[in-house]
Amino acid sequence: NAGRLLAEEGDWVGALAYLKAAATLSASYPPEYVSEETTRSSLEAYDIISKRLSHEELTVVQLADVFVYGSLSELPKEALNFWIAAVQGLIQFNQTFVESNGQVQSQEAMLEVTKALRQLWETYGTTGSLSDLQSFLLLDNINDMLGPLAGLDDAYVPMAAGYAEALATHSKYCYEHSAKLEDDSACFNGAAASAMSFYRRAADGESARRVLQAAQQHPSAATHWNLMEQTPRVFHPNLQANPWWDENDFSAAASLMQAFKISKETMLKELDAVKSLQEGKLRGANVAEEVEIDSNGHMKAESSDDTAGFQRIFTPYIGVRTEESDTRETGAGGWAEFGPLFDGVSWNAEHCKVVPTICNALRNDKSLCTARSSVDSTKSVWQLCGADEVVTILRLRPGTTILPHCGTTNSRLIMHFAMEGANGLEFTVGGKTVKNY
Repeated sequence: NAGRLLAEEGDWVGALAYLKAAATLSASYPPEYVSEETTRSSLEAYDIISKRLSHEELTVVQLADVFVYGSLSELPKEALNFWIAAVQGLIQFNQTFVESNGQVQSQEAMLEVTKALRQLWETYGTTGSLSDLQSFLLLDNINDMLGPLAGLDDAYVPMAAGYAEALATHSKYCYEHSAKLEDDSACFNGAAASAMSFYRRAADGESARRVLQAAQQHPSAATHWNLMEQTPRVFHPNLQANPWWDENDFSAAASLMQAFKISKETMLKELDAVKSLQEGKLRGANVAEEVEIDSNGHMKAESSDDTAGFQRIFTPYIGVRTEESDTRETGAGGWAEFGPLFDGVSWNAEHCKVVPTICNALRNDKSLCTARSSVDSTKSVWQLCGADEVVTILRLRPGTTILPHCGTTNSRLIMHFAMEGANGLEFTVGGKTVKNY
């Protein structure tokens, strides 16, 4: 009863602990004190909560407890020691990451966590000694560490590929949690797509074809990919696939080019205004409540919110490699965003105060995806546009490389308009490279 009450209150961790106790009473008490009906219903509820927890975002403390309660059998002491070492490393990594606003990713902590988790998986996971929930949590957290490590050093790419494949194909909870639409949360799609990206980077065609076949054969996931080179998280099979598209087919390109020819000096001043804002927070924080720009493109007053400028982009499964540590750890790092200016529904008034010329050039452009013009109002922005960031400003600092990857869906095309600093830059899609764009 306690387990069910805690579940109703949303305390899934507490519910799991009490339901485990109820489901295993028969192992500790004489038959006269145990009800078969209670044991059976407790086991059913325990299984439901276990699967639910595989979909939840857990804190490190919750994760630590859920793994221990995540099996009806007690963990061997060696396994528990591996897990404790991993949790301690996760705590260290999270502390430095959060305190530095993502500027510092402790490679030492990531390696410590990865070592402990791999020991636990290879000793107990591969032998079937862990529950479905424990196997999922273990593989999911190994992937969370190996993704960034593979971004820092290619030596970790083959290992990242193998564990991404293991998460997609060897974890029951991950395999069953798949996406059909862009706004569906899913494990299988993301893990399979990551495995493909890593195997491509490792030039391991045989393993990539194995994952491709598994993805194509999944009964419900939108991963029935046609090409080894195009493996997004959500794939629509009947759409045309080109590595590059003709900019003349899209009015947004012409609108921006026209605005840049007429108002280049103004647009660059506005870009300078973005650079002058306080930067460095992780992407996802809000822009300042009020930002005022004078006629010369300068701020009239300092922002009251230090997250108003460029924000650091951290994507564990899309590697970003910056050569210089100062560039990587200063401000918003090698790859950053100011935006979105337009999210598919509305234009951000505060952002557009800083860059009004760009916003005005695209505000009524018909080639932009917008949920407001859709005849199907039941669909989300993600389903209609493939993302909730339709117009945004990105900054890639010198010496920074975005490593090979696929986007989230093939239902959207991405246009890049380089405002400055594109000389010497190379952009490769599908094996075709564009220089100085």
